Amino acid sequence: MRLHNNYSGLLHTVTLIKNSEKYIFRYDDESSLALRQALGRFAGDPHLSFSWYDAAVLSKRTREDIHEREQKRKRIQQKRDEGLKELQNLLQN
Repeated sequence: MRLHNNYSGLLHTVTLIKNSEKYIFRYDDESSLALRQALGRFAGDPHLSFSWYDAAVLSKRTREDIHEREQKRKRIQQKRDEGLKELQNLLQN
């Protein structure tokens, strides 16, 4: 089993390669719940080799990725705010 996770613009892609099959899911941060529901449907389909373990791994990966992006956005906003505050201080002096 190989996992790939790519970020391309506003959509994220998580891919599971299992034997000769590829499962490719594209989602944005707002549709992550729908993605996890789809993973559950795939896992529950007896005609697919996609397992509950696969669903759990991909679900965990997407949650972690969303959390990382949120943390990155917060760090960027904090640096932006610090830069603005520094600029204001320079302009006042």
